[in-house]
Amino acid sequence: ILDSWAKILELNSIANFDRDFRKKYDGKLFLIIFQLTSDGKMRGGSKSAFDGDIITEVAVFDDFRNNYVFATKNRYSTENISEIKYNVFNQKIEIENEDIVTLMV
Repeated sequence: ILDSWAKILELNSIANFDRDFRKKYDGKLFLIIFQLTSDGKMRGGSKSAFDGDIITEVAVFDDFRNNYVFATKNRYSTENISEIKYNVFNQKIEIENEDIVTLMV
């Protein structure tokens, strides 16, 4: 788990997500947090978003019980992922307000 792609670039300014992580360690799972710029774009550029296999975003609201994580990209899904979200407070995956799985975190 890498808590910031920007920190990786501080250590190695020519680090490349696709070459140095995804292809070099094929079959391994990396969780990398990419921060957003002030205008809402992914820090690290669109290339980083393109190279990732699964890209998720966190929606944050004033009432933390409504915060959730959703996938904006999933190369390997055969399902429509646009209607699936994970409610962080309830620790449940929801589809159109219907709970389908409770995850133990």
